[in-house]
Amino acid sequence: MPNNFMIKTGTIIGLFALLIFFATASMDSSAEQEDPEQEDIMFAIHGGSGTVAEDEQDDQREVMEEALEAGKNTIEGGGTSVEAVEEAIVILEDSPLLNAGRGSVFNTDAAHELDASLMNGEDLEAGAVAGVKNIKNPITLTHEIMEESEHVMLGGDGADLFGIEQGLETVTQDYFFTERRWEQLLDAKDEDEADTEDENHGTVGAVGLDENDNLAAGTSTGGLTNKAVGRIGDSPIIGAGTYADNNGVAVSATGTGEVFIRGTAARDISALVEIDEQSVYEAAEAVVEENMPALGATGAVIALDHDGNLASPFSSGGLSYGYVTNDGEIVVEFAEEEDEDEPITVADINESVERFDEEGEFASEEAVQALTTHLTSVSHYEDQEEAENVVQHMGGFKDLLEHQLDNDLTSEEAFDELYAQSEELIDQWE
Repeated sequence: MPNNFMIKTGTIIGLFALLIFFATASMDSSAEQEDPEQEDIMFAIHGGSGTVAEDEQDDQREVMEEALEAGKNTIEGGGTSVEAVEEAIVILEDSPLLNAGRGSVFNTDAAHELDASLMNGEDLEAGAVAGVKNIKNPITLTHEIMEESEHVMLGGDGADLFGIEQGLETVTQDYFFTERRWEQLLDAKDEDEADTEDENHGTVGAVGLDENDNLAAGTSTGGLTNKAVGRIGDSPIIGAGTYADNNGVAVSATGTGEVFIRGTAARDISALVEIDEQSVYEAAEAVVEENMPALGATGAVIALDHDGNLASPFSSGGLSYGYVTNDGEIVVEFAEEEDEDEPITVADINESVERFDEEGEFASEEAVQALTTHLTSVSHYEDQEEAENVVQHMGGFKDLLEHQLDNDLTSEEAFDELYAQSEELIDQWE
C-alpha cells in the first residue's frame, strides 16, 4: 500500500506540474503576441502592404500624420469612429502619393476605377463602391450609401450617379492622373501583366474606436496597375478587405485582393476574436501569416479590438501604418520584414582576414599566411560536411588567434572579430 500510495501521489504531482508548465507556456505565448507599444490605441491607418522606398518615406509620413491627426481630432471632439475613419481616408485619398483617390493606378485601358468600403461596428451598417470613375472621394460616397441608401454596394456608373445625386464633388479622370502611376502602367504593359509584386502600392485604410466604444473600419484603393477593366478586389468587399463588429474587431486589409476575397480575411479575424476568443494579435497573425499564404496570397491588415489593442501583421515584405494612442501620441511606422542572417562560412572568416590584412592589423605576412592556411584545411571539412572535424579545427584556429594576440602579431580589433566569427561557426556545426 505505501508503495502504491507513493506511485499515485507521484503521478498526481507529475500531472500537476505538467498543467503548470502548459499554462505557463500558454501565457508566455500570449505575451509574445502582444506588443505593449500597440496597446491603448484609439485610431490607426495604413498606407498599403509592401515596402516604401526611403526617399519617399518623409513625404508619406507627413500625409499619414495629417490623416492620424484628423482621426484623433474627430474622436476627441465627440465624433463617431465612422466619421473619424472617413475624415482620415479623405486626406489619404487626396494625396498623389497613395493608391487611392488622386494617386490611383491605371487599369489596362489607361483609366481609373476606384473601390472603397466603410463599416460601422455598432450596428453592422456598411457602404461600398466599386469601379467609381468621377467621384473625388470614394470613401465619402460609401458613407452616403450607408446613410442614405437601402443598399450596401453600388458599382460603376450607378455609384457615380448616386454620388452626384447626393451632391458629392465630382472630377474628370485626369484629376486622378500622376506621372508615377503612368510610368508604372507602361512598365506593367511591357511585362504584359497586372502588377502584383511586393513593393508598396498604397491602398489605404483606417480603423477607429470612439468615446462610445464603437468600432469602425474603412478601406480605399485604385486596385492593381494594368488590372482588367471591371476588376474588383477585396477593398470594397465587406468581410474581405473591410470589417467592423463591436463584438469582434475592426479590420482594414491590403494585399492580393482575389485571395483575401476567397479567404474572407477581415471577417475571419473578427470571428476568431469573437467566437474562438483569440486575442486580436493571434487572430490577425493566423489569417495574414498562415491562412492567406496557404491560399497563395501575401498582404497585411490593421486590426483594432474593443480594448484598444492594435495588430499589424504582414506577409508581404512590409507595411506602412500609423496609430494614435489615447494619450494623443502619433506614431508612423514603415515596417519591413527582417532579413534572415545567412549562416557564416569559412569563406566569410577568410574575407575578414583579408580585410584586416589590407588595413594593417597583422604584424607580418607570416601571421596572415598561418591563418589562411588553417582556414583552407577547415574549408575542406566544411565542403565534406564533416561537422566534428570543422569544430575541432576551428578550435585550433581560435588557439592560433590567441597565440598571435599574446605575441602582438594581430590587433585586438582583428582578434575580437575573428574569434567571435570562429565561435559562431563552431556553434552552427555543433
